[in-house]
Amino acid sequence: MATHPHEAGLGWITGPAAYGGRELSRVHDMLYDAVEAEYDVPDTGTLSVIGLSMIGPTISSRTPSLP
Repeated sequence: MATHPHEAGLGWITGPAAYGGRELSRVHDMLYDAVEAEYDVPDTGTLSVIGLSMIGPTISSRTPSLP
């Protein structure tokens, strides 16, 4: 049983599978966020917005060897 979201492939839901993502849509990400909000979990708002929503896709789009 996974104890952290990333262990269950939920750390970067919209990211490429080659880098631990699930390659799901933004809608899936929003639904996960809504369900997660019902639980007492650490706030990762800044990390998610900057790290996963901006930096990850930017690096991926600028690096030919990445999906």
